[in-house]
Amino acid sequence: MEQATTFRRIPDTVPEAVGPQAYVIFHPGAGGADQGLLETLLSERLGGAGRKYVLHRLSPEDDPSTVAREAIAQRVPTILAAGGDGTVSRVAAGLIASSAELGVLPVGTGNGLARALGLPMDLASAIDLVAGAHAVRTIDVLEAEGRTFLLNASMGLSSQAFRPTSPEVKRRFGWAVYLWNGLEGLMGLQPYRFRLSIDGRYERTTGTDLLLLNTIGFIPGLPSDSFPDVKIDDGKLEVGILRARHALAYVLLAARLILGKPVSRRELRRFTVERDIRVDSRPSVPVQADGDVVGWTPMTFRVLNNALKVIVPTDGLGWRGKEPA
Repeated sequence: MEQATTFRRIPDTVPEAVGPQAYVIFHPGAGGADQGLLETLLSERLGGAGRKYVLHRLSPEDDPSTVAREAIAQRVPTILAAGGDGTVSRVAAGLIASSAELGVLPVGTGNGLARALGLPMDLASAIDLVAGAHAVRTIDVLEAEGRTFLLNASMGLSSQAFRPTSPEVKRRFGWAVYLWNGLEGLMGLQPYRFRLSIDGRYERTTGTDLLLLNTIGFIPGLPSDSFPDVKIDDGKLEVGILRARHALAYVLLAARLILGKPVSRRELRRFTVERDIRVDSRPSVPVQADGDVVGWTPMTFRVLNNALKVIVPTDGLGWRGKEPA
């Protein structure tokens, strides 16, 4: 069995014939990170399949997108992101509009992109997918504040659920951390006045939550008929504005969405974005994107159509995009 060596950086010159075929960017602070297990599985399943690879352990000073771009510059065709959704999004930023393919190794708390794309949720199977037969699909991404996001953004009650939490707490409690933060926010539920510029068209509305959805598969259990127009590769971004006058009304609205039950236009307004959307609010609220709080309103998001190549299963099960042509 060929053993892959662990390096900090790719050498300045990598001959194409002998260079690594995959570059693994690992965030050791991710909620489910276990470096020993990752190293063992990579050696057994990726190295054992004859694939040369490099394992890069991110340091606090590293920018994941820069690390990815350095690997691509050395003609590494496959970049594997081993971390949570924030790490995956930052790694993906380095692959935008390149020929490199992104593989996702789910070792975070939510692992939203893996869920959205129907990827294996256990590390061993995710590595097997990269090492063996797989398909490659191109997906849309969002861009805001110089950063790239793959799943969603939100402003209002839901963004409070993603307020900064220590890696130790995430690792111990998992999804329950977000639920607890959301329940705390629910106690102080309030409406916000949103001012939107959607592809140059202006809208004013009120709501307790504003959702920008590139996909919905990251939400466990949420059926596609709650937001039937959301697809991760259609060049569009769907907007949902939830309205609830008090905490109980919000809980009941969320329950109907999770169960796929119809909701009224008064409770949920929908818009479609094809190019960009700017969101301002009164009062200003935190903005959550791919599980991290990234700033406050106002903020502008731009849609990048079919900008990222991602490794997915060949059977397409769990795919939340357009059907193959």
